[in-house]
Amino acid sequence: MEIYLSIETQEVLLRFQRGFFIITSFMNIISLFYLIKETPPNQAQIRAYLLFLQVLVIISSVYLDVFFVPIPLFPAIAGYCVGLLCTDAFPLNQLLGVFILILVLVGSSILSCSIYRHQTIIPASNPLRVSKISYNLTWIIDRGRFFAHEKTNFMQILINMVIINLLLCTAIVILLFWHMLRVLRASTHKSASTVNRTRRSLVVLFIQIAVPVDFIVIPALVLFTSMACDCIPFEVTLPAYGVLTLHPFAHNLILLTITPTYRRIIIAKIRK
Repeated sequence: MEIYLSIETQEVLLRFQRGFFIITSFMNIISLFYLIKETPPNQAQIRAYLLFLQVLVIISSVYLDVFFVPIPLFPAIAGYCVGLLCTDAFPLNQLLGVFILILVLVGSSILSCSIYRHQTIIPASNPLRVSKISYNLTWIIDRGRFFAHEKTNFMQILINMVIINLLLCTAIVILLFWHMLRVLRASTHKSASTVNRTRRSLVVLFIQIAVPVDFIVIPALVLFTSMACDCIPFEVTLPAYGVLTLHPFAHNLILLTITPTYRRIIIAKIRK
C-alpha cells in the first residue's frame, strides 16, 4: 500500500489548519472570558472544572497547531511534524509524548468534572454517593515534619488522573503481551523450538513486569482510590503502602530467580 502526501496537498491542509486555529483562538478567548465572568448559576459548582478544561483545550490547540503540527501517515505507524518545535533540539517521540499527555489530561478533567457533577446531583442516601469525611490528624504534629492537604477540586483531578493512568498503562502492557503470545501461537514460519524459546522468554519477562504490577500498581490503586472516594479504611491503606515498599526486594528476588542464567550462576556459587 502506497502512502504519499504531496507538498501541495500538505500546504492546503496546513492553510486550513491555520485558518481554523485563528478562529478557534478567538473562540477560546471568548469562552474563557465567559467562564470567568458569566458562569450561569447552574454551573457554578463545576466552574473550576470547566475553567481547568478550557485551559487544557487552549494549551492543546496552541501545541497542536503551532508548536507540534503533526502530519500522521495512518494506517502506517508513522508521521512527521512541521511545527516550531520540530527541530533537532526536540526529539519527535518527546513531542508526541507531550501531545498524548495533553490528551490524557483533557480526558481526565472531563471524567473528573462528570464524577463531581454526578455526586452533586444524586441524593445523600444513594449508595453511590461519596460523603466528605474529615479526619482528626492533630496527633501527627508531634511525630515530626508533616504535610496535610485539603481535598480541593484540583487535587481531586490529579488523583483521578493518576488512577486513570495506572489502569491505562496496565491494560496496555497486558494487551501487548497477549498480542505477542497470540502472534507466536499463530506463527508458521518459525520452528517449534524457536517459538517455545521465545514464549518462555516472554513468560519470564511478563513475570518480571508483573512484580511492579503487584507491588506498585495495585497498592497505588488502593491508595489513590482511598483518597478519591474515602471508601477504603486506613487499616487497609497502611498495609497496601507496606506492600509498595517491598517492590525493590521483590523485583530483585524475581529477577535473580526467574532468569535461568542468573539462577544457574547463583546456584553454582552456592555449591562451591
